[in-house]
Amino acid sequence: MAHVIRSGAGEVLGPPAGCRDRFLVDSDDFGGRVGLVEHLLAPRSIAAPMHRHTKEDEFSMVLEGTVWFSAKGMELTAGPGDLVVKPRGEWHTFWNADERPARLLEIIPRAVSSTRFD
Repeated sequence: MAHVIRSGAGEVLGPPAGCRDRFLVDSDDFGGRVGLVEHLLAPRSIAAPMHRHTKEDEFSMVLEGTVWFSAKGMELTAGPGDLVVKPRGEWHTFWNADERPARLLEIIPRAVSSTRFD
C-alpha cells in the first residue's frame, strides 16, 4: 500500500552522542528486496567499527554534513549529494569527524531485517 513516512517518524535507535539509525523501510515489509535507513551522525562519532556484509550491497547518499569513509585501504570524504558505493564482501566503516552533525540515507538492496545485518 502506498504511504508517506513523515520526517522524524519511524523508530530511531542508538545513543544521542553517536550514530542513531532511523529505520524507514524494513526489508521484511518488501520481501527482503530493499531496506532504507537514515543514519544521524553526531559530531565526532563513528557509525560502526570496520565491518563487511556478505548478503547485501550498500549505497550511502549524504544528505547533510561531511562523512568520512574507509574501504579497501582508502579514506574518502563525501558531502551533500554524494553517493558512496559499498559492495558486499568489502570491509568498510564511516564516521563524522566534523564539529557539525551529518546525515545520510543508506539504501540496502536485498537487505535483511532492520534488527539484524549480516
